[in-house]
Amino acid sequence: MHPGFPPHLPGQTPRPPDGAFDSLKAGLSPGMAVAELQHHAGLRGGVRLLAMGYCWEAHEVLEAVWLSTVPGSREQHFVRALIQLANARLKWRMGQERAAARIAALSLSHLREAGLGGQREVLGFDLENTRTGILHYNAENSDFLRDTL
Repeated sequence: MHPGFPPHLPGQTPRPPDGAFDSLKAGLSPGMAVAELQHHAGLRGGVRLLAMGYCWEAHEVLEAVWLSTVPGSREQHFVRALIQLANARLKWRMGQERAAARIAALSLSHLREAGLGGQREVLGFDLENTRTGILHYNAENSDFLRDTL
């Protein structure tokens, strides 16, 4: 899956076409079962976009996934951590280093919440690998995401 257009950087590159990610968001609904959400195209596609450097686009897709999680759940915190990781990477690319660091810290906070109770994996993603990726938000290497897909 490659979007066929360059990653969006607000104020620098054009936004993706309207509806570009509708197929990834199709079928998402509030309170989805974890087993269904874990394999949903929105979650997998959002993570793939993030791994490919499409941070703004990943946020758009993952936000729809987040709205489908049970409020306060580990899954909701995990998806929020991914959204904040996308935001941190986007801010970094835009030269906003302080904002990127602040947002990465928020991402780690949500990841900790996702792992409460000794969880090592949420929605099929290894929490330690994700933590490593968040700590390296300012690197272009997204192998920790690719390894989970």
